Amino acid sequence: MTFDRALLEAELHQINLPIPGDLPNFALHLFDTADSTNTIAWNLLQQTPSQPVAVIAQSQTAGRGQRGHQWQSDPGGLYLSLGMNLDLPAANAALLTLTSAWGIAIGLRQRQIPVQLKWLNDLVIEGRKLGGILTESRTQQGRIHQAVIGIGINWKNPVPHPGISLQRVFQKQNVPPIPPIDRMETLAAIVLQSIPASLTYWQQRDINAFLPAYESLLINVGRSVNYQNMPGQVLGITPAGELRVLLQPKSDSPGGQLGNNRAIEVCLKPGDITLGYEVPVGE
Repeated sequence: MTFDRALLEAELHQINLPIPGDLPNFALHLFDTADSTNTIAWNLLQQTPSQPVAVIAQSQTAGRGQRGHQWQSDPGGLYLSLGMNLDLPAANAALLTLTSAWGIAIGLRQRQIPVQLKWLNDLVIEGRKLGGILTESRTQQGRIHQAVIGIGINWKNPVPHPGISLQRVFQKQNVPPIPPIDRMETLAAIVLQSIPASLTYWQQRDINAFLPAYESLLINVGRSVNYQNMPGQVLGITPAGELRVLLQPKSDSPGGQLGNNRAIEVCLKPGDITLGYEVPVGE
């Protein structure tokens, strides 16, 4: 499978998203194999810092995931990174991931693909992982001045449990005769359009107006979790992108010091808690 540059560029000008936004003039770089599209995007930004870049590879040998995990990047998946200059408060770093994930989900849902979100960075369908996002940023004087947003989406590649590919989704849905997305160039174009549009959407609105749109797709809302040996329930997210959890300290635990065993709300940063998948093996 080889990317058709002319077809991708044509698709970019044909897609109309439900969230408006102008497509930046990305310098597009296509590779058969790369170590990491994020790494290449950073190198390109250093060479031409004034030009945003888009890097796409058909496979990766050292793809990166959250918290140092490796991202399995077999041929058949979409591996794409966007590098750009920004001017945002460093405190908004997590929101780059949230808004990017939301924008991609909106773009795919426009094609009748029932994508939802799992905090912080996962695209999911039927409770299974369709893709993930890794955002890396550089700051100066408390502000983000550059960022690379890396995206991996399962298209036709083999995926480990509890993953799912778009090809599998289309097979299960018995999509006739042309699926909502029938080629990789279309999928890449949706991602390239969705992320800048979602960032613009967020920046032009009060963050509190964006939260309901994000939480409407969040599968974690209402789910039971356990944090520091205390049961809790996910309420949503904060304006800084943290996870809001209502905890119920156990009567026989030191939690009484946190509120005399009454339920308390805590805000958890990325890395404070791991939200797993609940799909049984074999399904």
